[in-house]
Amino acid sequence: MTGDARAAVLGAVRAALAGSAAPAPVDRAYRPAGALAAPGDPALVDRLVDRLVDYRATVDRCTAAELPGRVAAHVAGAAAVAVPPG
Repeated sequence: MTGDARAAVLGAVRAALAGSAAPAPVDRAYRPAGALAAPGDPALVDRLVDRLVDYRATVDRCTAAELPGRVAAHVAGAAAVAVPPG
């Protein structure tokens, strides 16, 4: 966004808010950062799977010991595979 566009948007927001009551306080009682569930927490994994399925992703659950074989089976025959460093 250019400086002119930013100024125009902020000006429109300020004009819309002119004369309005003070904004309501924001509730900050939500979970603080760092209070996340532990990796591998079954409830967290279930939530992730539910969201992935909502996006029509295929989810293949396995144990850590089964993982290398499952990955190998999924990429077998692929022309190329991208792997992140590490």
